[in-house]
Amino acid sequence: MFQSASFIGVGLVAFWLYVRFPKRRPATITRALVRVAVSFMLFSLLPLAGNALLPVFGGVVFVLAVALPGLCFVFLSWMWLLGQIVDGVGTPRGGHRIRLPKRSPHAVKV
Repeated sequence: MFQSASFIGVGLVAFWLYVRFPKRRPATITRALVRVAVSFMLFSLLPLAGNALLPVFGGVVFVLAVALPGLCFVFLSWMWLLGQIVDGVGTPRGGHRIRLPKRSPHAVKV
């Protein structure tokens, strides 16, 4: 239960950061992809940081100061990437016209 609540809480913090600081978003999809790659690389180094920091600071400090912010950066980088994808797709610009049949002069109005 605590783990699920932590993930939801970190996701909400990442969403708040995404909405609160729009100028911090990457300008291109390439930069967003680089941030996702960097976040995965840093998150994969978490076990090494845990081996070095756990004996010194303890588990609670490690989780609150290193693991949860790292997970927040992973979530935030994915939100940046998804935002860039949505912005790149844009809105529909048209398509095939659909021609409606002409109305008969004897049609009954409802």
